[in-house]
Amino acid sequence: MDTGDKGSEERIKVELRRTFSITKFKSYEELCGTKWEPGTPVEVYLTRIRTLISNICEGGVDSAVKVAFVMGLPPDVSSQLQATPKIESMKLSEALDVARGLLSMKSGEECSAKEEEK
Repeated sequence: MDTGDKGSEERIKVELRRTFSITKFKSYEELCGTKWEPGTPVEVYLTRIRTLISNICEGGVDSAVKVAFVMGLPPDVSSQLQATPKIESMKLSEALDVARGLLSMKSGEECSAKEEEK
């Protein structure tokens, strides 16, 4: 963290959350798999859902849409996007551009493979 950032309490909180919490993408994955288990208090189940959604939505609706968008892409493209530096702070339009590039590269590779089969 830069020394200029250290003076900003909010920036420090964001940095700590980023460092010590699960990513929005991991939260989304967990949310999709979260089911109520018999014997678990309903309040505990609801709290888990709220926590995951709160993490996903931190940064607003576009942030949540970006997470769902990335997680819905083919697994290899989704993994590459998640590994992109600063993906969580990237604007939705920027993530869209990166996804377009990755998908066109993938499409090009598939076309090349089909040509080689002929």
